[in-house]
Amino acid sequence: MGIKLSKTSKKSEPLPPINVQENPDFRYNDDSWPDVMNELTRVLKPGGYLELVEFSAPLQTGPVTSQLFNAVNKMLELRGLDILTVYKVRSYFEQQENLEDIIEEKNRLPHGPEAGKLGQATAENCRLVLSNLKPLLQEALKISSEELKNNLDISAKELREFNSYQDISCVYARKIVNH
Repeated sequence: MGIKLSKTSKKSEPLPPINVQENPDFRYNDDSWPDVMNELTRVLKPGGYLELVEFSAPLQTGPVTSQLFNAVNKMLELRGLDILTVYKVRSYFEQQENLEDIIEEKNRLPHGPEAGKLGQATAENCRLVLSNLKPLLQEALKISSEELKNNLDISAKELREFNSYQDISCVYARKIVNH
């Protein structure tokens, strides 16, 4: 997802319902969220729905996974990004005067074997996130490529063994129809 915010005087046609599901919390800091929400609701047609889905970092993890995600969290914090956005999404919706019928659904996505295919997919998603950050993690943790590869393998096992999970928040609302 990429939302480009621009200040323009040009009126544009509203868009149909918008669904954003690609961790915008990794792109926007707390100060940016009001502008993001203003832009999303500006382009949304009256009566249309806006939905945001946010995930937490894995919780209840093993020592290696904790070390890896602590490094990720520090990298995000250095960029001014808040790792707790998943717990704030509803408040971003509530700050918008032109949204109504705000609903938040909270769930947990487990990683353990008892979670079946969903748990496997969630654990795989975490593995892919960490794998895509290899160069940054190597630098942050000051470890070799081989050590990091080994840690990623251990982390994949830990996500299952420690019954790790992620919190997920899905918030949606309807844009008010002006009479």
